[in-house]
Amino acid sequence: FGTLPAFNREFDQTSSSTVLIGGFAVSILLSVIASTLLSTGTKALALAHQMTKELEETENRFRTIANSASVPMWVNDTSGTCTWVNQAWLDVTGRTLEQELGLGWIEAVHPGDRATLLEGIDRFLETRLPFSLEYRLRRADGQYRMMRATGMPRFGNSACFDGYVGSSIDITEYLQANGTVRRAEEFTRLTVDALDDNICVLDERGTIL
Repeated sequence: FGTLPAFNREFDQTSSSTVLIGGFAVSILLSVIASTLLSTGTKALALAHQMTKELEETENRFRTIANSASVPMWVNDTSGTCTWVNQAWLDVTGRTLEQELGLGWIEAVHPGDRATLLEGIDRFLETRLPFSLEYRLRRADGQYRMMRATGMPRFGNSACFDGYVGSSIDITEYLQANGTVRRAEEFTRLTVDALDDNICVLDERGTIL
């Protein structure tokens, strides 16, 4: 490093040395900052890559477990759009995953229940609370079955709402059995009331008192 004669005429030797040392120090400082930023950026990219990999592994494990379940399961996003259903759902409806994605799944819902079901989902997307809804779903054989959908809100990184994950179980036989029990209880009550109305008291010889 050196200085030109014109520079030396304007500044004494001490000033020249000070400027030279200061410039060198600034250069080193900038190099350290650049190195730190580069290192930080590399670490951030590595961390993001690791988090993405872990998220993918978690999703794969969830899908593997969900596909092994006998209960139809589904996942939707913040707009209520279906992003995934498990194999049990496809077995019930007899449709493909591609057919169910988006709002395709609504085609298997009974026409009389579609509007109410969609309105209910929209309402819970706003509240972001767990929910339970009942609707009729067309099975692969064409028969409609009463289903009870139970949804739980999903929260991603930074507690960000990501939609719902849930299951839909067939409650047709339960409702039928419950209805039979209620009818049986009603019949029993009416029978007992009728007997109470016709109770009479006899003496030891069988004469009505």
